[in-house]
Amino acid sequence: RHRRRARRLRGRGGPASRDVLALAAVGLAGALVTVLLARLLHYPSEADSLQDLLTDHFNRPDRKHPWPEFWQLQGNFWVEWLRRQAWQPMFVAALAAGAWGALRRGGAVGGFLVAAACTGLLTQAGHPDINIWGERLIVLAWLLPVVGVPLLLEPVVRGGRVPLPAQ
Repeated sequence: RHRRRARRLRGRGGPASRDVLALAAVGLAGALVTVLLARLLHYPSEADSLQDLLTDHFNRPDRKHPWPEFWQLQGNFWVEWLRRQAWQPMFVAALAAGAWGALRRGGAVGGFLVAAACTGLLTQAGHPDINIWGERLIVLAWLLPVVGVPLLLEPVVRGGRVPLPAQ
């Protein structure tokens, strides 16, 4: 009985296990190899993607200094995004509840779940145009509400209580 409890609690709050660290290392190595191969094979880079974004798919002349314009678009996009979320906060509330559930009850998998959901936000950040907001670009962010909220509510469904943060 004590072994089962110890095995269940082992993944919570302590240092990351060797398996988790190995999985993180493999993921990081895969990302680095992808970037290196793209450079070696002369695939389009972030500069090409940025010009594509700023020139309406190369219908206008290339920008000499695209980064300042990109950061201006970022600022405009996120201000508008936050304004819309303040008006209709369901998505942000679902993200927060999902992150809480994933990190509180998901163990090591919860951290990876939050990281995967962040790729949805980063994909949207790479396309700072409010006219193409949502749907396909930010779809991975919906992993948090879909998986994290049931993790958060699991104790309630099973008759327990959800522990609230200390105040």
